[in-house]
Amino acid sequence: SLCYYCSYSVYVFTVTSHDLLFYCSSIIVTVFLFSYLSLVLHFSFFFFLMIRRPPRSTLSSSSAASDVYKRQAYQGHLGPDLQWATDNVPFIDVSDPDILTAYYYRWRSFKKHIIQTPDGWVITEFLPKVGWAGKDDTIPAAAGHHIMEGRWIHDERYLNDYITFWYRRGGDPFRYTNWIGWSAWQRYKLNGNLTFIAALLPDLIKAYTEYPKRYAALAGDRQCWWQSAGADAMEVSISGDGCRPTIASAIWGEATALSLIAAATNQTAPNATQAAAFSKSVVLDMHWNPNISSFAVIPGVSNIRPPPPPPFPPPAGFTKFDENLFCCDQAPCVGGHSSFLFQGAVSSPEQCATLCLNNSKCNFVTVSHQPRPYCMNAEYCNTTNPFAGAAATTFKRNPRPQRAWDPNAPPSSCALEAIRVPNKTVDTRELLAFLPWYFSDGEDSAQLIPGDAYATYGGMFQQLSDPQGYSAKWGLTTAERRSPCYNYSWDHGDTWNQNSWPYETARLLTCLLYTSDAADEEDSVDLGGRRIIKKKKKEK
Repeated sequence: SLCYYCSYSVYVFTVTSHDLLFYCSSIIVTVFLFSYLSLVLHFSFFFFLMIRRPPRSTLSSSSAASDVYKRQAYQGHLGPDLQWATDNVPFIDVSDPDILTAYYYRWRSFKKHIIQTPDGWVITEFLPKVGWAGKDDTIPAAAGHHIMEGRWIHDERYLNDYITFWYRRGGDPFRYTNWIGWSAWQRYKLNGNLTFIAALLPDLIKAYTEYPKRYAALAGDRQCWWQSAGADAMEVSISGDGCRPTIASAIWGEATALSLIAAATNQTAPNATQAAAFSKSVVLDMHWNPNISSFAVIPGVSNIRPPPPPPFPPPAGFTKFDENLFCCDQAPCVGGHSSFLFQGAVSSPEQCATLCLNNSKCNFVTVSHQPRPYCMNAEYCNTTNPFAGAAATTFKRNPRPQRAWDPNAPPSSCALEAIRVPNKTVDTRELLAFLPWYFSDGEDSAQLIPGDAYATYGGMFQQLSDPQGYSAKWGLTTAERRSPCYNYSWDHGDTWNQNSWPYETARLLTCLLYTSDAADEEDSVDLGGRRIIKKKKKEK
């Protein structure tokens, strides 16, 4: 089956997912889906397993004995992709057949999405074409993740083209939150290609100058980074639109990458260090909510300057009804006036659709095509009237599905307006809160969360093993299960308020790996049941 942001099959469930875990986290993703404690045991053990990187020579030039061994050991896992994998990816030998199968299956999945285009090689998120993709069927939402995964591939042409595409060949990296610069730096640390990273720096600097224009906002009197839930690739999240720790962390990663690349290539990146320091203060000071021991979204911010909205297909749960007309509850619609369940400016088209989904009477939504759209929610469409001042689209809500697994469930007590208090971090835990750890790779100059601050922020990991937190039978949920708004909207095809998303699980696993790498023997921190012992630095 296909789902949004799930374009690769996840072993066991035959669900497809675009997450491409980097090789260590790939090894354990199947185990993680069974339980967090099982994850910890496997993660701690398999992190030190022998990794076999095959010789760069092809099978035809290797020894006969090696040919036989590889074909016997890996042919069943890799099938027709055995030659490509032999030439390109790290091989592993582990005793657990499920992990072995999942690992090689993931590389086969990655290869399916490496597509050659007139603009060079790109990585797609979906095998079929989708209407909301950009040029060459690309979507920047997980571009950084693709690069982090693909950095292990020997043939550098694939990612050299893909990274360049976003800045020089028609890609639009601003349609969604991205961390292309940060992931390109992580790739350089592995392949050492100084020439490529040096040539990339001017493009990254130019891209960074757009961030304040597009994403700057004010929470009270303090600046932060705004993003819609949809453009953050987390549709229908409980916290909604606002200043989000996800985009703030990604922007910190981009600024930090500028400084690191400039230093490595003997170039300059003006104000990059100061920019990174600012974004770090936004994440650690503004987004940290001590009441729930978690980073959290700040909704209702002002002075928003979001990017132009991406192409807006019918929201899940709706069908296109009309263009540049709105529905009137009254007939006739005298002078263009009618009664509405809601009308007013909203931060995004997704918010307008969510307002309707949360009102059992709502059947029609009208959304203007503006950076800050005007929204109308109506129960009936007795007649229509032209929408003045801007282009607009009206959608009709699809028939409500029932919860197949619990048709007699009581009405939800979810009150989003009580959660989304303007200019205040929400008091609901969401898995997105772990993304700051993704940008803490264990090096002093590249740690969004410093090692000496683990005691302050590490308590949030306890929720991973809590059944009322994120722990569930089939993987980590995207919102805490104790929240009254958990699973508040289930008729949207890709909601981030309920079930496990392999992509988000993948990012979380990278966070766990980095906390393991961060390091010194004298200092250990308990992160939700797993003790991180920091490795002692060698004295010079």
